[in-house]
Amino acid sequence: MSYLLAIGHAALDRVVQVDVFPRADEKAQVTPLTHGGGGPAATAMVTVARMGGQGILCAALGQDAAGQDIRDELQSEGVDTEPMQMRAGCRSPLSYVVVEQQTASRTIFWDRGNAPRLRPDEIPAGLVEGAAALLVDGHQIQAQRAAAQRARQAGVPVVLDGGSLRPSTRELLELTDHAVVSERFARDWCGETGEKGLRALQAAGPAVAVITLGERGCIGTEGGETLAIPALPVNAMDTNGAGDVFHGAYLIGLERGFSLLQRLQLAGAAAGLACRTAGARPGIPGLEEALAAGVRIGRA
Repeated sequence: MSYLLAIGHAALDRVVQVDVFPRADEKAQVTPLTHGGGGPAATAMVTVARMGGQGILCAALGQDAAGQDIRDELQSEGVDTEPMQMRAGCRSPLSYVVVEQQTASRTIFWDRGNAPRLRPDEIPAGLVEGAAALLVDGHQIQAQRAAAQRARQAGVPVVLDGGSLRPSTRELLELTDHAVVSERFARDWCGETGEKGLRALQAAGPAVAVITLGERGCIGTEGGETLAIPALPVNAMDTNGAGDVFHGAYLIGLERGFSLLQRLQLAGAAAGLACRTAGARPGIPGLEEALAAGVRIGRA
């Protein structure tokens, strides 16, 4: 069976809601919303599983209660966690997410934990080479760089989840086939978020460049074709994890041989649908729902 592989970050999210995010030295009453798994690579693989695909995750966690919760939830979603490393005596990553009710925007405070990063030799032989695509998010740079090189040699497409620009993601761009990045990443990379931003990303190496624009949708370019896709109109409750869902759905489209237009419609619809509920994962749709919504999006 074909599978999609992600190497990167898995965390436990604790999500609360405030009416308006407070300023410095102010107080705000919170409403607890959810407590569950998060992280770019991990949530992308949950999206793959929800859409009927086989997702495999390589990550490093602490051998603690949070790490066990993270792994148990992934397994319950159908994600293959066999290659994950549980580090004895270490603390797993935690994220504290504050959602503003008025705007559905989120502010994240995160603790990386202290589990040592994945080593290249902890990615099993043949795992990268047999994948339909490889997703990297810049959080496990040594293992990701080695895996991306292996993928390139094997002809496996490499997809970069570029949420925030950091030295590790700069290193990965030249090994990437599909750069799917946030508006913030593009702005920090080259000062541009439109077509000039797409071209600047491609100049670094990727054949395909996509910039997600939140409530304004996304833009992408491949083979000389540039597309703008509007966002799916939804009553958003929480945007936390929407970008991660976008990446997971994009991988599904890539695995199925979808065109750029079809991939962006599917991914944009999935991300929008996921924003209807609190938390990074509860609202992730199945494939049929996302496909139907994607067709309704059309083009800008």
